[in-house]
Amino acid sequence: VRAFGERYDSEPTLDMIDISLPGAWGEGHNLHLYPDNTLEKIVDTYTSVFKETRLCAQCSRADLIAYANKKTALPVGARGDGFGNPKHMNDIYPPMMDKISEIWKTAPISFEAYWWLGEWDRKGWDLDAIIERSLEWHLSSFNAKSMPIPEHMREKVDAWIDKMGYHYSISSARYPIATKKGDEITLEICIDNVGVAPIYKKLPLLVRLVGNGGAHVTTSAVDVTKWLPGKNTEIITFKIPRNIPEGEYGLEIGVKCDDGEMLYFATDAERNDGFYTLGKTEITKRAD
Repeated sequence: VRAFGERYDSEPTLDMIDISLPGAWGEGHNLHLYPDNTLEKIVDTYTSVFKETRLCAQCSRADLIAYANKKTALPVGARGDGFGNPKHMNDIYPPMMDKISEIWKTAPISFEAYWWLGEWDRKGWDLDAIIERSLEWHLSSFNAKSMPIPEHMREKVDAWIDKMGYHYSISSARYPIATKKGDEITLEICIDNVGVAPIYKKLPLLVRLVGNGGAHVTTSAVDVTKWLPGKNTEIITFKIPRNIPEGEYGLEIGVKCDDGEMLYFATDAERNDGFYTLGKTEITKRAD
């Protein structure tokens, strides 16, 4: 673990590391057989080398998640195994998830299938109930074990994917339809997160003016990790460049990812190079 962390902690494509605990498959079976200080030493190994990569830990031990959170700057998420099995869904998971009910607001929740979805189908498990419960627990990602999903489950699974994690839609935007060079203007936007969780990386929200004078980009101070499910209103103030040519400009917003690509929104708004168009504004010459 130390060698892996020393080599890959700064790797940008590494999104999250699971803290493996004793027991079958590293999933923490029979943890009562291990002293707490031994389990904490395992956690210490991960937190000592993973400084830039987010960690997640077994939801069966809320105390170890709390312990890990004291050791690292990035909030630690939770992961659960055996998801879908009726005993897990009805008896094992509910009390565990109650203990970590606030974690999803700052760190991701991830589940792994008991067997795989084809077995769920063969066993006759209630897919609708499983999906509903996962969304109640603010699921961000799901491990289906790279096994084929029965074709007749496709529509429900696609709808499930469209709800898990974050999905941002632009509900409204207010701004001046005309402004002058050098003026400071205010943009009020309402972002509707139609998913069940926020994004967990503090990616920059950019505002762009596009017209005959080219593109002029401003990096806002908005913290996109605060966009919880529901409507989120942001007020952004920025200055129109004094040297910008006069004319009509498109007003656009976009969120830039670590790899330079732009984040996709769950919206029908016009998309231009990864930016979403809010509307137009006319920039004129100052009187002075």
